Parts: sequence; structure tokens; C-alpha cells
Amino acid sequence: MLELGDLLYPRDEFWRLLASTTTATTVHFADYPSLSNFETPDMSHIRGDERGRFTGALIDVLSRKGLM
Repeated sequence: MLELGDLLYPRDEFWRLLASTTTATTVHFADYPSLSNFETPDMSHIRGDERGRFTGALIDVLSRKGLM
């Protein structure tokens, strides 16, 4: 799914454009190794038993950005 998404919606054309034109703080999982290492059994969502680890990693990223 990620490869298809990258093909249909290249990050440089879509995500980077969004990130550069919004005042919102953006977080892309691929920019953070702590958010990138999760199994996605349905090719889109992390496993349910990983939700706590993912949430902790996301909180850490948000904290480092001064948002928590």
C-alpha cells in the first residue's frame, strides 16, 4: 500500500507541499525511525497490540517538537 500511495501521491508533490503551506505542525512517520518500525497486517493500520508503543513514540516526537 505504501508503494502504491507513493506512486499515486508522491511525497514531494503532496506531503511536502501541504507541510510547507500550512501553519500546522506536521509529522510524517517516515521522518522518524521510532514511528516507522511497525507491522501493518492489513497494509495500512498497525497491529492493535502495538497501539501503546506507537502512541508512546508519537508522544515522544510531539514532545520533542514542543507540542506536549
